[in-house]
Amino acid sequence: MGERLEALLRIPIGFICMFVVEIWGFLVLVVVFLQFFYTLILGRRNPAIKGFAGRYATYLYTYYRYLFFATNKRPWPFEEMPEEAGEHQQLGQT
Repeated sequence: MGERLEALLRIPIGFICMFVVEIWGFLVLVVVFLQFFYTLILGRRNPAIKGFAGRYATYLYTYYRYLFFATNKRPWPFEEMPEEAGEHQQLGQT
């Protein structure tokens, strides 16, 4: 696909993905709030909640890399959902 067409497609793709980012971000905010109390009460973090927030952070990074022309790999739902990046994993690989 040509660079001009890819640049023009970033606008509608960016808006569609923006809705995903906003809805998922609100859910992450609620879940992280729950994680705070879970950790205070039980003294440990819930791995499912940690994974949910980690996947959001990875998706957000992928979304911004595409939006800012750092890569041509489109974010989900146009490509596969990225796996959660580990604490020491490099995300900048294209």
